Amino acid sequence: MSAIRKKPKYAKHIFKQSFNIESISFMANGYMWICDKNNIHGYNEQPTMTVSYILYPRQNNTLQLRLAYAGNFHREKLSYYVKEPNLWRERVWVIIPVEIISQFVSFLERNPQKLHSWM
Repeated sequence: MSAIRKKPKYAKHIFKQSFNIESISFMANGYMWICDKNNIHGYNEQPTMTVSYILYPRQNNTLQLRLAYAGNFHREKLSYYVKEPNLWRERVWVIIPVEIISQFVSFLERNPQKLHSWM
């Protein structure tokens, strides 16, 4: 009986890089969940964006770009809006400092479909 080689159930990361960013915020359940580099209380909640090129083995190795966010979030009650939050088109905001953009673009230029970009 031949051994069956299992494929990863989820994404297979080809390569990834993390970036310290300015802010992440999203709206959920009547609150704004916020992670700021310089929050109103004066401390760093360490917002981080991890960018990965991934393959999905169970979907013919479809290549995709994955953005993941982490940090220490605090929540604020929605109270300082002009338009009713239920009518907002956007629900997630990510602020990337201009100093990080060139590093981010350099990462995106690494084409995982070309062997030389893996080295």
